[in-house]
Amino acid sequence: MILTSLKTNQLSEDTAAWYWGFLRTVGSRELERALSYFERDASLQVNSRVPAYGRLAIGAELERYWGGLAGLTHEPITILGNDSQFSAEVLAHYTLSDGSTMIVPASGFVDRSANGLIQSLRLFADIRPVFKRA
Repeated sequence: MILTSLKTNQLSEDTAAWYWGFLRTVGSRELERALSYFERDASLQVNSRVPAYGRLAIGAELERYWGGLAGLTHEPITILGNDSQFSAEVLAHYTLSDGSTMIVPASGFVDRSANGLIQSLRLFADIRPVFKRA
């Protein structure tokens, strides 16, 4: 996690800590821990792909996404919204299986349930160059 570029953060301290934990977990590619951040009936949409519904489908989407990567670190830039619904602008630092790196600008929209878990996550980034090289 790289926080030195964070310019705007409208989240509370507790929700920011929760979000940093989520990003670190995704970056470490720990599937069960990552899924624990989602409601059982949550949805995950990446770009224009059909959304994945439920933890099982979200897990399959995450595994597919992580398949060609050796590492992933997030660098948040701007977070706007409130603790229940927010958008985030980040730089995703990818390490590919050959050891090379690539940085991709990305944005995400998070809707959290009353339980504080992700109900809906929508991610947008041009990741084609990453997986073309992976």
